[in-house]
Amino acid sequence: MDNKPKLLFRYRPSTQYAVEAVLEKKTFATCPIQLNDALDSSIVFDSIDLTNKLMKSKKMRVRFRDRLFLTLDRKMEEFSSFEEYAADLKNAQESAERKLADPKSLPVIQNYVSFLALDMIKEFRRSFAVVSFCSEGQSQIMWSHYSSDSSGFVLAYIFENLTCSLQKWVNERYSRYSDTQRSIFGLHKVTYCESFVGGTEYIYKCIMKRREVNSTRESFLKSISTQEDANFVLSLLTEKRKEWSYEGEYRLIIPFDDVYCDEEMFNELNDCTGNSNHNVYYTNIGNLQPDAIYFGEKTTLVNMVALASFCKAYDIPLFRQNLLSLQRTGNMNISQVDPEDVIRIKIRKDIH
Repeated sequence: MDNKPKLLFRYRPSTQYAVEAVLEKKTFATCPIQLNDALDSSIVFDSIDLTNKLMKSKKMRVRFRDRLFLTLDRKMEEFSSFEEYAADLKNAQESAERKLADPKSLPVIQNYVSFLALDMIKEFRRSFAVVSFCSEGQSQIMWSHYSSDSSGFVLAYIFENLTCSLQKWVNERYSRYSDTQRSIFGLHKVTYCESFVGGTEYIYKCIMKRREVNSTRESFLKSISTQEDANFVLSLLTEKRKEWSYEGEYRLIIPFDDVYCDEEMFNELNDCTGNSNHNVYYTNIGNLQPDAIYFGEKTTLVNMVALASFCKAYDIPLFRQNLLSLQRTGNMNISQVDPEDVIRIKIRKDIH
């Protein structure tokens, strides 16, 4: 990685699951389809070109014919004999073949191909999990977007230590995958582009292979056999539009089958929001402990005490941002905090 930063940061919101994840040494992860960028890890394709490619396959033509144009006038049980059914089926297939070849049917076929492609892209975006880091630890925009308007906190990691520890973990944990497939996993720097590389050829290959491989999340990984495919998949997972460049993101990429849902927290969030999309996923990364923790200006005392106790137990430096310095000088002032002082504040408040 070029221009390596000294530290990487994870902005965390002021939620129970975010604090508990630190205390229990769990790592929050999510699939790209749940990230705030609606186009994250999506694939751009040309529906006309894709349709033309698929129509050259005899098997796909039969699939289109039978799915889109084949109709029988009667139900199976209404035929008096198998011979009668077979004759009726043959006539229906011939009629469907003529409709398939009719240029007027092309929009119908293209719509169906687009449906197949979008379904495949959705499954692709659910096949991987991402743990996001960034190279900027004191961005007020990031504090606002990802740390509940400075009421959350930030975890800091020494870049070199984090990289080595994650690479070792990936190599051990995912030894069941080939070297080519495993090259997708690990910590990668996100690049920011004006536009995305077209993925029509990749979608074509995936649709064709899905006829042979079960349509599961692992099928995308199993279908990657060349380094060219692996590099393309990695580019899909690590390229974002330029408007996101302020994040300076690095992301750990792992297969989604390696994360688990916290059912208790999942149910609690659903009760609060009524939104079943609030899945809380974690992965267990051995020895992933922050090298420092930063409080926001508005971090609640309850969360401060919980994190301060954690810092005291593991001898982790603790800091707090000062928004007043930003207002006075235009620069964010960060001061180190003694975890004992935070704990004593809570004790004094309880006494009074």
